[in-house]
Amino acid sequence: MKLTRRCGDAAVAGLNDTLLAKAAEHKLLRTDKVRADTTVVEAAVAYPTDSGLLAKAVGSMTRTIRRIQAAGGATRTRVRDRRRSAGQRARSIAAKLRLRGAAAREEGQAAVLRITGELGDIAQSVMADAQAVVRNARRGLRTTGGRRRGQLHRALNDQETLLECAKCVVDQTRSRLAGVMPDSATRVVSLHDVDARPIRKGRLGKPVEFGYKAQVVDNADGVILDHTVEIGNPADAPQLAPAITRVTGRAGRAPTAVTADRGYGYASVEAELHELGVRYVAIPRASKPSTARRGVRTPKSVPRQDQMVNRMRRPYQPPQTQLRMEPHRADQPYRSPNLVRTRSLRPQPRQDQRPGQMKNRPPKVPPERPASHTEPAPDRQPFFRSK
Repeated sequence: MKLTRRCGDAAVAGLNDTLLAKAAEHKLLRTDKVRADTTVVEAAVAYPTDSGLLAKAVGSMTRTIRRIQAAGGATRTRVRDRRRSAGQRARSIAAKLRLRGAAAREEGQAAVLRITGELGDIAQSVMADAQAVVRNARRGLRTTGGRRRGQLHRALNDQETLLECAKCVVDQTRSRLAGVMPDSATRVVSLHDVDARPIRKGRLGKPVEFGYKAQVVDNADGVILDHTVEIGNPADAPQLAPAITRVTGRAGRAPTAVTADRGYGYASVEAELHELGVRYVAIPRASKPSTARRGVRTPKSVPRQDQMVNRMRRPYQPPQTQLRMEPHRADQPYRSPNLVRTRSLRPQPRQDQRPGQMKNRPPKVPPERPASHTEPAPDRQPFFRSK
């Protein structure tokens, strides 16, 4: 069993603080240079969809109703099992998404929205049955005793939690079907981990992650001096000064130098760190995201007349990618320029120094000469030229 589950988060946090204070007392903890960064603590959540969450909510509420009735609560309340109808509609969505062709895909998308609305109606019907079961079971909870009373009490609490989550899922589904994207700060992505949220950190391979946002502050030795876990995706900048304050309280002195990434690069953050006693702040200022992080993609197919020479193309660069040549470096004038992605094929500085660099360069046509003109006989050159 994990220590956190057995002793609790407060006990583990107290042990960490005591260990850091002991190391600082014996001058074993270096805090002259610290670094701060944020990351995503991923939750055990599969990629959430509205239809999948609705189908899971129907199944979970129905199973909890069976638990309540097995414990002796609301035994005479009639409830219809709608798990089969919900599962059939959830599987039919996968069949609609496999359709091929433009017209079939458009028809499939319309069918997916219709089926998702039907799943919302089924979830609302199950919620009404669950509320009736909870209301009737609460009345009989007073007369139930022994072991069944504890089982019934736990089942009722679980059902009330599921009802709240299911209501949020149905509301955000109705909002998305109406054309309004729900807010990510309150969006439910899991029924068993209701605090997990979608977080966008700007990673190219994984643009959206599901879990919690954590900030870690460590020193040059890799010892973690401070950490926090937040729900949702709060801004990075306001979290740095409180973390440095906590590090100062544990170590007894403020760090000499603090570094972080561009997410913390604001003048207000630097001023707060200087007020806390930090002498050097090495944080780059925040700027606009790059073209790749903004989601601007190069078209897959480029006309042949707009393609550049692929003589220096790297293996990871597909042949139909728009490329441009970087300018020659001043310290290495004889080095071949590299090719990088671009959105337009503008010639770069000193790009056409050598002939044949551009594939779409028009061929050289010799000037026209009169018919009476005769070519002079070429001079014979020796095969071996003497030095």
